[in-house]
Formats: sequence, structure tokens, C-alpha cells
Amino acid sequence: MRRNTVPLVIRDRAHSRFGVTLVELIIGIMCTGIVVAMATSKFLAITSRYRTNEAVMIVAGDLRQAVSLAARRQKPVTISLEAPNRYVFKDRGTPPDDSVRLRRNLRLAGDVGTRTVSFSPGSVTVYPVGVVDRALTVTLGDNRYTRQVTLSAAGQVRVVPAP
Repeated sequence: MRRNTVPLVIRDRAHSRFGVTLVELIIGIMCTGIVVAMATSKFLAITSRYRTNEAVMIVAGDLRQAVSLAARRQKPVTISLEAPNRYVFKDRGTPPDDSVRLRRNLRLAGDVGTRTVSFSPGSVTVYPVGVVDRALTVTLGDNRYTRQVTLSAAGQVRVVPAP
């Protein structure tokens, strides 16, 4: 009795395929590049928002500190924009007696990376009783995201909610 035997098919190694073709490799690299480009733009937007929010919290804390400093020292404190991205707190007195209490630099390579800082008006005075001669609005941000901090005439600091 004879058994039915099925012959084994031996594949020729020269015709077998290992790896990928050049076209498949290029398509894979292009898809990876597109995903990385989308992730990078989203990452930059998130980083910009984070840096701006961090700068807003620093400015709000500094404005609260100016109100507190005026009350503690029983001297008026002047808050002014000294350079495009730098502000200063000074004890108000005769010009040689003005003493700088705080100088903050908010620029890209500085503390937190904010690109623009603007004061409206350019300078205000905080009196020892906690009132300010006029309301101050500080706008911080870059071309993607902007936030504001306000110091009211009553000495209250408020961070304007993000849009």
C-alpha cells in the first residue's frame, strides 16, 4: 500500500521578497514627516500659550507686590515701562532719591519668553493707602496669543480671562 505523498514546494530564494521597495520607503518617510509637522505646530502653539500665561501670573504678582510695598514703606511707588519688554518699580521721591525696588525683564531670552509687553498708560503711581492715580492695563503675548492684567484705581489686580 502506497501512501499519497504531496511533494514539497521549495521556493527559489532569488524570487522571495525581504524588505521594502524604495517607493514604500519614501511614502513611509513622507507620512512620518507630515505627522511630525502637524505635531510641531501644535506644540509651538501650546508652548506660546504656556509662556504667556506664566508671564501674566508673574506680572500680576508683581503688581500686587507694588501695592503691598507702597503700604509697607508708607511711600508712593511708581510702576513704569522702562524698555519695550522691561518694567521697573521705584520709590517715588526726588530724582536722586528714587530707589529701584524691582526691575523685571520679560523678553524671549529672559525670564519667561514673552515677546511683547505694553503698558497703558506708560506709568502709574501707587499710594500708601492702596489707591492708584489711574488704572493700568498690561498686555502680554505674541502673535498667536495675548493676555491682559489690570490694576484698578482702587488697587485691585485682575487677570483678564483668556478668550
